[in-house]
Amino acid sequence: MSERVSATGTCTRCRAELDLASVRVGEAWFCRAACAAGEVVTRAPAVESGALINRPRRYFARRDAKELKRRGA
Repeated sequence: MSERVSATGTCTRCRAELDLASVRVGEAWFCRAACAAGEVVTRAPAVESGALINRPRRYFARRDAKELKRRGA
């Protein structure tokens, strides 16, 4: 019988969130087996950097005053 993975928490070493690949060594939880072994774990960011940048308002379509006043009815 395999041990259940902690549903919440962070890795003891790198502070990444725990998921299904998490490993428990003694009383400590690690995000990956490599992290538990002391290796440097590098992961791709969950969100691409382009998605984090706000689009300037000039790229949105211009709206008439009637469209702005109308309330979704």
